[in-house]
Amino acid sequence: MDAHAAGADLCGHRSAGTKGNPAGFREACLAGVKTIPACLAFLGACCLFIDKVDYRLAVPGGIAVRLMAALAIFLAPRYL
Repeated sequence: MDAHAAGADLCGHRSAGTKGNPAGFREACLAGVKTIPACLAFLGACCLFIDKVDYRLAVPGGIAVRLMAALAIFLAPRYL
């Protein structure tokens, strides 16, 4: 299963869990949109790291950047 299929599957489960509640569906969609910058951070970090280090180090580096971006996205509203 590729990342896009996994994301679509996860969004499907989120939207099915709202049970016709428009507010719940809106919240599920916004939660999904919040993950896009973290995905872009992962791809960007991997592109930058792959020229400098082996791919076995570039991918964990990208994952670390993605986790930091996700934490920043979800924790920033609490502190700003």
